[in-house]
Amino acid sequence: MNVLHLLILLLTGNLIVTAQTLLPADLMKGDSIRIVVTDSGLGGLSIASRIASNFMASGYEGKVDIVFFNALFDSATGYNSLPDREAKIKQFDEVLNAISERFSPDLIIIACNTLSTFYKKTHFANSVTIPVIDIVESGINAIKKSTSENDRIIIFGTETTIQEDVYRQGLISKGYDSRMIINQSCPQLQSYIETDPYGEAASFLIQSYVEEALQTTNTGDARLYASLNCTHFGYAKDLWLQAFMNSGIVLSGIIDPNLEMADQVCSNLHARITETNKMRIVFSVFSKVGISAEAVNSISDYFHNTMPLISSGLENYHLERSLF
Repeated sequence: MNVLHLLILLLTGNLIVTAQTLLPADLMKGDSIRIVVTDSGLGGLSIASRIASNFMASGYEGKVDIVFFNALFDSATGYNSLPDREAKIKQFDEVLNAISERFSPDLIIIACNTLSTFYKKTHFANSVTIPVIDIVESGINAIKKSTSENDRIIIFGTETTIQEDVYRQGLISKGYDSRMIINQSCPQLQSYIETDPYGEAASFLIQSYVEEALQTTNTGDARLYASLNCTHFGYAKDLWLQAFMNSGIVLSGIIDPNLEMADQVCSNLHARITETNKMRIVFSVFSKVGISAEAVNSISDYFHNTMPLISSGLENYHLERSLF
């Protein structure tokens, strides 16, 4: 993106940064940066964790304020349950406006495949003047990096992600044969993974969805890959591997777009490596709805050893009923 193009986007209020466009290096050169990560649930915490880890390894000097904003509007339902696309767009617009007004972030990361599929249709997307990254482009890039056009790929996602067909269409536009791409919707799976990533319910559903997907594809001699296109799904990576093994299939690989997205966000951090590290990372979680004790304990345990910062932030999350 050249300077003139960036200026035009800023003036027109339509600055959408995708994973293919590196974030401006200047954003990583200040004394502080505030990044808001949003997801309709806790899957995006894995992206927040990876971003924090990348900053820690970089030698960045200054304050890094990472805010996780739970976009869930009702603990008893979710975006996939809303009656139509317009309702989903309207609800997410409220979330994005609340993020901007409350936190004035330097960067917004939509760490949710469901929300990313209709982000560009929101009013916010047409007026925003700060960088916004959605995970769809990262997901397509992650698949493209790991596979060839001759491989078979199963896209596992929520109902909305699969209905919107963004990954299959994105891969077709890059030269992939539509017959080699299988869309597999996984209703309710994200909820069960959130409360227990290795529980019997999650295991049963994953096995069921894997078997359903395999019924629609004849792998033949082609390599087979599974792409986990819901940010929650990576928490149960071992269960996915086991499900394919139970079905007599040895995968060539599992693709997790979460890592691709987080690494793209931090792609310009190498410019800030110094001998002294004065960095301070602050992490906080905000939610409009109460997060169940099961989910808090389960996901907190997941990060306990690898990134205690995330565990602590989740355990002490801020519950604000009027958040948006």
